[in-house]
Parts: sequence; structure tokens; C-alpha cells
Amino acid sequence: MTPAATLPPLTHHEILALVEPFVRAGHRPDLARSDRVQRRIVFQPQALPGGVAGPPGEPDDGSDGSSAPPPGTGVGPITAPTNDSVTGPTLTQTLVLEQPAPGRCMLARSLAVAAGPEACVELEGEDPAALLLRLQALPPQRQFLVVDGVTVALRQRLPAPDPGGAPAAPVLREAEAGVAGLTLRARVSGVGGYPAELELLRGDGPAPHLPDDLLAVLGGPWSHLTALQRGWIGTIALRGEEPRRSALAMERLAQTVAHLACTLAEPPPRFHERHRRARWIAGLRGTLPVGVGLAVIGAALYAQRLGPEGQSTLAMLANATPPLLLMLLFLRKEIPRIGLPRVPRRPAPDAWVPRALAPREAAPPA
Repeated sequence: MTPAATLPPLTHHEILALVEPFVRAGHRPDLARSDRVQRRIVFQPQALPGGVAGPPGEPDDGSDGSSAPPPGTGVGPITAPTNDSVTGPTLTQTLVLEQPAPGRCMLARSLAVAAGPEACVELEGEDPAALLLRLQALPPQRQFLVVDGVTVALRQRLPAPDPGGAPAAPVLREAEAGVAGLTLRARVSGVGGYPAELELLRGDGPAPHLPDDLLAVLGGPWSHLTALQRGWIGTIALRGEEPRRSALAMERLAQTVAHLACTLAEPPPRFHERHRRARWIAGLRGTLPVGVGLAVIGAALYAQRLGPEGQSTLAMLANATPPLLLMLLFLRKEIPRIGLPRVPRRPAPDAWVPRALAPREAAPPA
């Protein structure tokens, strides 16, 4: 949240008016951490005991709160976060209220779990009291996703209720989790049709050697991983508009976490044995553009054999194919992976064991 810097600092009376509904609800402002110039009021952190937020919310699609990963992934069912798995003495809540303009307020709730990432939800409106009521209607555990014992912290935006008064579903923007010594981060674009960006960060120490199809075996929406100095990056394809887009992102993020936790906990050769067929399919997906090019060349050769009648067909292919391929390329939201098929290799038995970085991969000195 970024307040406007052109407004005068908050006055004492403005602060009292803004914090009044929060004080009545038991939230005390932390004047030492607040910033009157930035028109930001920070409230004192609170430890949330277990059960203060009630049961987790029901799924939007009418399901029972669980989803099954694609066949052959080797992971168990993915369950919605439970009250006992997140809320407890180690869950710390911090509220931040900003007024960047008259009649416009922004409220954020950060939830920190001991030795884990921080979750945050943001909402915007005119009345601070109404914002607090909307925030209290969102249970704290809905800011987390618990998959196979891994806690995923979510960064969400809570839209305004619809005209009928029904609360809107949170919109997912970012997510972070620690899986098998790696940090998984996801960023969901607000533009429809664009994929979610994934990062697997390996930290400052030794790192395992991951195959580039580690996530691609989950299916078409998951891309191959690209190795960088800080770790690996990839994407997850998303379709539809909100709230379906965020629900789909949560479902595929849960499948990703479950797959990583299961795969990296087993011996590396087990990954090849379990996903042998999926690895071949994932490898062949990158040969699709090459196959299209070979098909065009084959059609041109066949047209040439037809004599004078085929010359017109050959000319049409020569003139129409390049712009058609360019149009298909520009219609995609991401650059396709183009290459020749490669035989999936069985990972070495010690592939998941962290090892020292090579000199060319070592991080530069600070």
C-alpha cells in the first residue's frame, strides 16, 4: 500500500476518528511504529489463540474442500487448511491502516507464523469500520494453504462485496512456502490469460540438482524449469476470470507443493520410475513447433510433385505460412519452448543432496 505524499500529515483528531472502531474491537494503535506523515497507522501485534477465527471457509465450487492431483503424480489428496494447522499461539496478527486520500482507506492484515513466511490480505474502501467488518469476516486460516504439512502463506486482495451484499472471494496475488529446503514463490498476474510465475530459490548454501521437467510432469499447465543463478523459474498456465482464476491458481499451487514435497522426500531415481511416461509427454510438448515446420515442408514437397497445379499451392504455402506462424506466436502469452526431443535421464542417486555451487554459479560477493 502506497499512500499519497501530497496530503498533510494526519492530525490528532483524524487519528482518533480512524482508530475508534479498531479500539472498540480490541486493537490498540502502536504510535511508535505509525507514521503521521505517510498517513499510516500501525496497530500493536496480537497473538491469535487457536479457534479465534472459526472453521475455514467453504470452497466456492461447492466441493468438499479437497482436490485430487492428476493421475500418476504419486501424491495424496490435497485438503483445505484446518484451524489447528495454522491458528495457534505462534500466529501473530498485525493490522495497518492507511488513508492516502480523503474518503479512501486501505487496510492490511499480516499474519506471521513462527519460522515461516508471512501472509497478508489487503482491502480498500471509504469507511474504516466497514473495512474492519469485512476483514473480520475472513478467517485468518484462509490466508494460508496447508498441503502435506507444508504451510503456504498467501498474499491476497479482498474485493468489495457485490451489489447484493455477498462477500467477494479473495484474489490471489502471491504465495510463498518452504519445501525441502527450497523457497517456492508464486506470483499471479492481474491480467487475465497470463500464467503464474514460479520461483524455486535455493538460498546461499549448497543446492540440489533438479531436472528441468520436475514440474512439467504434472501436466500441460506446468512449464519446464529454467535454471538461473538464484535457483529455477517456471510458469503455471491459468485461464478464466476472477474468482475462478484465483481458485484455479490455488488448486494448481497446492498440486505443485504436494508434488515437490513428495518427490524431494524420495530417492531421485523414484522420480523417473514414477513419472516415466509423463516425462516423455512433457519432452514431446516442446517438439510441437518443430513438427509444424516439418509438416509445412512436407506439404510443400508434395505440392511440388503435383506439377503446375501444385505450383499455386506451393506459392500459397510460401506466402501464408510465415505470417500465420508469427500470428500464432504473438497470440501466446509466453514464449513456447522449442527444441528436439530428448531422452529423459534417470536422476543420479544423490541428485537431491545439496552440493556446493560451481565457481561460475557462485553468488558474487556483497
